[in-house]
Amino acid sequence: MRKGDFELTLLIDFFTVNSIDIAISFVGAFFGFLFAIISGSIFNKILSYIRKRDILKSLKNELREIKQSLEEDTNHSTYFRYNYSIWKTIESSGGILSLSQMKEYKELIAIYEKIYFADMFEQQYFDIYKFNLVNKTDEIKQSLHIMNEKRKEKKQSIIIKLGEFIKKNE
Repeated sequence: MRKGDFELTLLIDFFTVNSIDIAISFVGAFFGFLFAIISGSIFNKILSYIRKRDILKSLKNELREIKQSLEEDTNHSTYFRYNYSIWKTIESSGGILSLSQMKEYKELIAIYEKIYFADMFEQQYFDIYKFNLVNKTDEIKQSLHIMNEKRKEKKQSIIIKLGEFIKKNE
């Protein structure tokens, strides 16, 4: 063996063994990061689906409760309060946008818009009703009578719309 052959052999062995180790480590790290990205994406999709399902379930329950309270208000009380606090909370937190890809989205928006305007109408009716307690005039009584008929129509329309939605989404 010539002088320096031993060192050259060690150097070649070192780079050959280390190249294989480096390649194995690189491939392992690559697949490890790839797995982490894919599993994270799958986890986020599952979490998003669960969140959407829970929001939709809460809204459907709230709509059932609104329908039931409307049906129970047979004597058309002086002031009917629409309780849609779940919708308000989800809307203010931006959760409604997560439902935008679901088939029920447009119908939910339309139903809650009807409920919102009916609630505003109820507030206006009650304000006039309170005013009538102090200032009893024929014009105010006539306005209250017309508004009360309109309230009944709005309630009936919402009951029908809620019934259709609940039946379709059971």
